[in-house]
Amino acid sequence: QLDKMFGWSTPEMSRFYTYPVCSPSRAAFLTGVNPRRFGIVDALNPNQAGIPPNTQTLPATLRAAGYRTSLIGKWHLGEQNPPLSCGFEHFYGCMGPQIDYFAHTGPRGTADWQRDGKPLNEIGYSTDLLADEAVRSQFAGAVNMVVQIARMRDGVRRVTHITEIVGMEGEVIT
Repeated sequence: QLDKMFGWSTPEMSRFYTYPVCSPSRAAFLTGVNPRRFGIVDALNPNQAGIPPNTQTLPATLRAAGYRTSLIGKWHLGEQNPPLSCGFEHFYGCMGPQIDYFAHTGPRGTADWQRDGKPLNEIGYSTDLLADEAVRSQFAGAVNMVVQIARMRDGVRRVTHITEIVGMEGEVIT
């Protein structure tokens, strides 16, 4: 199934879609709303709110339709409305823009590593920890999932962002 899902039928991903930085692009994808309406026009600063509470999101819509929802990685959409409040039933990773790969601290040296809203103190390289979480996750065997794929300039594909929705029967919907 992975060969089929990540095969040569992957759509071309060399276009500009919403914004050239993470926070507005994530907000646009998760809400379907121009992020400017939320005041998200650049990478969020710690004091910015992010996605407003009670905003309808793709994960919430998919979850209501019977899909399992999990975010493993970086949120960077504010702490006012964290992943578990936006339709994700599982979150593992960091809330801020970046972390030290080994210390799991944010730009100001504060710890930023969690699972489902609870701080964690784990040892390991963050990329490896994220991959391990994805493999052992309760969602790893789920057929109904959302996957993001990006094509790098060198032609190598890596799973990095959500672009395909795999249906209940394993069919690629988008």
